[in-house]
Amino acid sequence: MVISTTFQEIKKKYNNNYSKSVEEFEEYYLRDLAEKDHFNYYTNKEGVEVKIEPINHHPILKEFEVWTEGFAITGQSSGATLHGKVTAESFDQACIKVLGSCLDKDDNEPDGYRRDSEGNMCVWACSCSNNETEARKYFG
Repeated sequence: MVISTTFQEIKKKYNNNYSKSVEEFEEYYLRDLAEKDHFNYYTNKEGVEVKIEPINHHPILKEFEVWTEGFAITGQSSGATLHGKVTAESFDQACIKVLGSCLDKDDNEPDGYRRDSEGNMCVWACSCSNNETEARKYFG
């Protein structure tokens, strides 16, 4: 379903009890249209028709594998480890779901988690990875 509207139609619906100006109401109204699951068209006050892209508040979830790389330090060693598979919006979210409190903390980071030089979360200084090949790159 496509909804087509114009600035003149929005102006007719404007009520100054709820918005400070027609332009403020226009912004609200167009955002409301964008939150519907289809494309919409709007003819602005200059007479130019523009396509309003839908806003997706429910991004598609993906399945991620959460691995940590292997290590060798102070006589201890381990190969790469698969901690689990999970559905999440992002790899960071997957790490938090699977590893939670095991992740290294850092109060200086905006999200509170320590990261390696490539931006990956870490567990005991071992970088998290979303695939086995990457996790086995250094210590198998």
